[in-house]
Amino acid sequence: MIDRNKKLLIGQLDKKFEKISGLTEATTPPSGWIYSIRTALNMSLTQLARRLKKTAQSVKEIEEREQSRNITLKKLAEVAEALDLSFYYCFLPKE
Repeated sequence: MIDRNKKLLIGQLDKKFEKISGLTEATTPPSGWIYSIRTALNMSLTQLARRLKKTAQSVKEIEEREQSRNITLKKLAEVAEALDLSFYYCFLPKE
């Protein structure tokens, strides 16, 4: 019974992985996603700070924390909301 459930779970995960398999080709920009998206939108630190109800210096620190991979999922979701984006995270098989 357990093996059958395990196989079912693996099959379901495989289907989900197929849907997002193209993400393996995406690489994080050297300056991080937040900085890259903010600058692509021609948005200043101050403008994003207003949306987040923070200071420009706080936003700069958020960008630095993302770049150094020392940021929480909660903070990434908060920034995504401020940028009018959806935030997702996932694990992908290496192979």
